[in-house]
Amino acid sequence: MTQIEIAGTNSGGTLVGAGLGGALGGVGGSAFGRGKGKDLMTIGGAAVGALAGAAVGSAAEQAATHDTAYEFLVQKGNTDTVISVVQTNELGLKEGDRVILVEIDGTTRIRQKY
Repeated sequence: MTQIEIAGTNSGGTLVGAGLGGALGGVGGSAFGRGKGKDLMTIGGAAVGALAGAAVGSAAEQAATHDTAYEFLVQKGNTDTVISVVQTNELGLKEGDRVILVEIDGTTRIRQKY
């Protein structure tokens, strides 16, 4: 059983976070100043909010998609056939545990045999 780190993705969290942060920052910034100062505060708030939102969105997506998995090498019965299955280990499987192979939609998973 070999531990494998599954890297998190960073596809859209940055854009969503930037959009939300920019909107909230613009609203917050518009509450300050008067005349041109108010316009500058709105623009500045939107810019700062967008940067902060992008950073938070990116970090949240990375954390949500990162995981630790294991490569299990499963010997089929009394044969020389060995199958490699990569999955998380919520079941707490250990080397030597008896398992069954389950295939669903072309994806093979292992489950503990009782």
